[in-house]
Amino acid sequence: MKRKIKIMLADLTHTGVNLNSDHFPLGIGFIASYTLKVLKDEAEISLHKLPEELLEELPKVKPDFLCFSSYNWNAKLSNIIASYAKEINPNVTTIFGGPDFPVGNEARHNFLKKRPVIDFYIKSDAEYAFVRLIKKMMDFNLNLKEFKKNYIKLPNICYVEGDHYIEGPYERVENIMDIPSPYVNGLLDKFFELPLKPNIQTNRGCPYSCTFCCDGEISNRKIHRKSDAYMREELEYIAKHVKLTPTLGFSDLNFGMYKQDLETAKAIRDIRKKYNWPIQMEGSTGKAQPERLAEVGKIINEGGIDIIRMGSSMQSVSTDVLKEIKRTNLDFESLRELHHNNVDSQNFTEFIIPLPKETKKSFLSGLTKVVDDIRFNNIAVHHLQLLKGSELETHAQRSKYDMKTKYRVYEACLGNYKIGNKKVPIAEIEEIVVGTNTMSPEEYYDLTVVTLLIKIFIHGDTYKPIFEVLRRNNIKSMEIITQILEKSSNEFPKFKTFLEDFVKMGKNKCFNSEENLEKYLAKPNVIDNIINGEGQNELLAFRAKALRKHYKDCTLVLQSAIKNILDKRNLNSTELNEYLNEAFKFCEIRKFNFDDMKDCEANFTFDFVKGDKNNFDVDPKEIQNKVNIKFYYVDEKDTFNKYLKFYGNSNDFQWGKIIQRMDWIRMRKRIKYSNV
Repeated sequence: MKRKIKIMLADLTHTGVNLNSDHFPLGIGFIASYTLKVLKDEAEISLHKLPEELLEELPKVKPDFLCFSSYNWNAKLSNIIASYAKEINPNVTTIFGGPDFPVGNEARHNFLKKRPVIDFYIKSDAEYAFVRLIKKMMDFNLNLKEFKKNYIKLPNICYVEGDHYIEGPYERVENIMDIPSPYVNGLLDKFFELPLKPNIQTNRGCPYSCTFCCDGEISNRKIHRKSDAYMREELEYIAKHVKLTPTLGFSDLNFGMYKQDLETAKAIRDIRKKYNWPIQMEGSTGKAQPERLAEVGKIINEGGIDIIRMGSSMQSVSTDVLKEIKRTNLDFESLRELHHNNVDSQNFTEFIIPLPKETKKSFLSGLTKVVDDIRFNNIAVHHLQLLKGSELETHAQRSKYDMKTKYRVYEACLGNYKIGNKKVPIAEIEEIVVGTNTMSPEEYYDLTVVTLLIKIFIHGDTYKPIFEVLRRNNIKSMEIITQILEKSSNEFPKFKTFLEDFVKMGKNKCFNSEENLEKYLAKPNVIDNIINGEGQNELLAFRAKALRKHYKDCTLVLQSAIKNILDKRNLNSTELNEYLNEAFKFCEIRKFNFDDMKDCEANFTFDFVKGDKNNFDVDPKEIQNKVNIKFYYVDEKDTFNKYLKFYGNSNDFQWGKIIQRMDWIRMRKRIKYSNV
């Protein structure tokens, strides 16, 4: 009887700080599902997410093929384990795939020459290419040397033989309905036992060509979809089996902007009503069709429940920048309408700094537009990461914009692993841009402080009753943020030190070369110290510190900034100050309290319940009325405990993850008149 081919597929996550990549390994699930459909009983396949489990199984299974999904957050981990697999079984064939692969034949040749442990790399869609490669290897009795000596070209397959680089033509999986659901056929069942988020994919492809993104390849332009019946069956299966997470992820690159997404939204809504799950969704929403985006959000969030945050990642609002990075955004009027139709939820957008042609002035101008004109209340600002597979990472683009880069440990992508008889510390490294020919490193670090201040004062509308009324007096929120940065923080030495420590932490993590960082990481206990909280994501950690340990200081700084602006403009009045004092009291009581989740009541001389119903777009005189307000929680306690269990709370970074993932608006206390 012919023996089965043994295949191990891995989409690894680092485990040193929680599970860094905390979604189901859907990509390798698709590959396994299609492979079993074609090869049937000729193959035996196992799927792996945790490196510890894979390392334990490798010597037992001794696979014929060991395969890895390679991303910038797990590439080194995958390479080191692949090398170990070659030690214990020299005949194993290693196959890598995923976005962590450079652009252009010369770059790819050099990439593979430096990584001889990779026998084959699959570019673009993998299912057809993977099965075709396995079958061709079977024709050669799994003899890797014989296969390569023939310089065989297969679609999407890349490899090195001697001094030769062989790459097959691009191929897309156009009918993704060919791929059975790995959920429905049970291939992903074991991952429901882990603290992982199930994720879905309704379509593949992206019509955009952003130069900073790995999905900007022209061959990915066409969109291929799954049927509504496929998605309903898959969602039903997930909802029946999910145990540990309140979250559903989606891997679509532009969810919500296609007409078919309306049917997916209805399926998600129906599942939520039936199973009270998901409580939250996360992923990338679309960059076009604002009316449809709004409708998709309305369907999923039916009943006023904030499951999905509908917004649009902008990256920049400068026309010069958008042209350089080949980016298309929704127009401002559409964004404003999309946001204002969903005022009770977190509407998010994203920026990247420093993109080509972006200046400090243009970036701050863009923030002013999204904060004050459109009034986004969830803004993520990311540093520009040079990703392999993106156009921006190429030598030509680096030179064109005079990019100044640094190397740092990728957030939470590290750990200590027992490989054979050795403890091996492993940390992934990312290359980030800290300066260009239009933005100096000093300006870049100034803007990182602005991003922290936005997270503290703007994100989640913690101070909305204050900012909205000030806008009615033509005081923009970004003007207040600038005032805090340039003046008010100097009046509070403790807060000033807090901001300086934030910048210092970011700078201390950066190295001029990858080699220097590698030498540093090789020193005893360095990776252990990072794992224990020294040097983790500074934005998450310092935001957690601000909200948990320095909230009163933050409030004092904000009050000072507002007073300075009011004095400067001759707007200080007894009436306005009375309102602001009451509003600060209201915000303090209403915000989510990590330490005391008890209901309470308080008296006010302004009707903040009425103000809240009007989105605080009111004249304070209109709501001046003595009221007693009850502040209370409903299911927020259970939601918080789920996040607490999921991420842990032993350091500021873990608290930062909880705060990052929680819907900050949804978690605050609810309000009503106490006599109702």
